[in-house]
Amino acid sequence: MESQDIMSTPYCDDGTMPPDWPFLEWTKYGDDAAMEADRPMRIANKFKRWYEQAGFVDVHEKVFKLPMNGWPRDKHLKSLGLMQEENWLSGLSGLSMAHFSRILNWSKTEIEVCISLSKRVKLY
Repeated sequence: MESQDIMSTPYCDDGTMPPDWPFLEWTKYGDDAAMEADRPMRIANKFKRWYEQAGFVDVHEKVFKLPMNGWPRDKHLKSLGLMQEENWLSGLSGLSMAHFSRILNWSKTEIEVCISLSKRVKLY
């Protein structure tokens, strides 16, 4: 059996991600809404423990770095990052509307402003 997921909160291994980065704020709003809906998104790091608790044996966990844009020097990671950035930028609206409107009670305008700010800085 195999399970795959991404950690919904972006992390930076070189300390260059500012704490007020709009996309980081967007992920916090999405996480807050998911928690309030009792549908947490931060579960990727729990799979191994859950499988072991369920009685599975010989459970392996592989963690991969997935850049959010084309900043890496490594050719493979740069390519992955550019694809990931396009995925996030093209999907922000669809990932935001239901949770932000139904759970956080934001208006469409408030949601669009948040999305616009997140896109304007191109995922840092």
